[in-house]
Amino acid sequence: MRHLGKLQLYRLAIGLGVVLGFSSLLSACNASTAAATVNGSVITGTKLDSYLSQVSGSSYAQCELDLRIGSTLPVHGTGHATVSPDLSAEILTSLIEQKVVGDYLAAHKVKVTGLDITIAKGDLGAELAASSSSTNTSTGAPSGSPCGISGAQLMKAVPAGFANEQVALQADLETFMQAAGHFSASASVAHTFYVKHPQDFANLCLNALVATSQAEATALRQQIAKGVSFASLAKIHASSPSSAASGGSIGCIPATNIPSQIASAVASLPVGGVSQPLEQAGTGAAPVWFILQPTSRSETPFSQVEGSIRLNILSSHSQTLTSTLPGVLKHAHVVISPMYGTWDSSRGVIPPASPPSRFLKG
Repeated sequence: MRHLGKLQLYRLAIGLGVVLGFSSLLSACNASTAAATVNGSVITGTKLDSYLSQVSGSSYAQCELDLRIGSTLPVHGTGHATVSPDLSAEILTSLIEQKVVGDYLAAHKVKVTGLDITIAKGDLGAELAASSSSTNTSTGAPSGSPCGISGAQLMKAVPAGFANEQVALQADLETFMQAAGHFSASASVAHTFYVKHPQDFANLCLNALVATSQAEATALRQQIAKGVSFASLAKIHASSPSSAASGGSIGCIPATNIPSQIASAVASLPVGGVSQPLEQAGTGAAPVWFILQPTSRSETPFSQVEGSIRLNILSSHSQTLTSTLPGVLKHAHVVISPMYGTWDSSRGVIPPASPPSRFLKG
């Protein structure tokens, strides 16, 4: 199924609606008709058109869409004020899936609470930030990396109705995953993980001396043992001129970004302590030797990492989607208006090659 990959529940959560790439007048004539009927409930053309007006007028919304589906879909169709049928199919599919998920939760007497929605909003910003680090945006989106603003800022920059719908859908999908998978990714569970794994959220500030051989590194370590200051040796043996000027400081690094063999060597060192010579592969054939001195340790506040912890918990249970959602979709009763295409539970909405002739009359 096209939506079911790593972290794909977030890419299902696209709170947009659009119509096929033919005349906007035709769309307006059919706005009140059913675009789809899901288990007896109607998704109207009016709802689709409402989201169309928001996404087509916002480059931020278009950029967010690219991030969330992990690819670029054309926004505009071939006619004036129209959108592409592929985009229409993608969005209508997500709206159908949202309704099916909502029916599943209702049948299992699971409610989406206000707290779930609040949490989902933070998760959405975190997921967008994670996606933005590796995904290029479409032509016409704001310049930058890649939308020009952070995930949280992006949620504020898109139209309010668009953002609210995405957050609501995010909450539905996260609740579905937890209900179907019998696990919890609540704030309290995330905090328990944070407390139990402090090493994953520590920042280590270090001074460093660099040597080109083990013998040179050993000699530097011996000088320190005899009382020579780390800062004085750093004037010659630091990693860079700026480091030399600051006593050998190489800044503060998240513990998870430090190579494992170095992290284990400095984990037990007190602040101000000095490591034994540590070998690390250099940029060339010859290795580089380091002597490290921790200058401070600190924890990243929980508020800064809660979203990423929750995303990791949800991602670790992503098999819930591949094992449960296809069956739920297969048993749903879905009817698509021919104007928008046909429904396949394993593929979603399949757009028509062209509008049926009866929709082009009048």
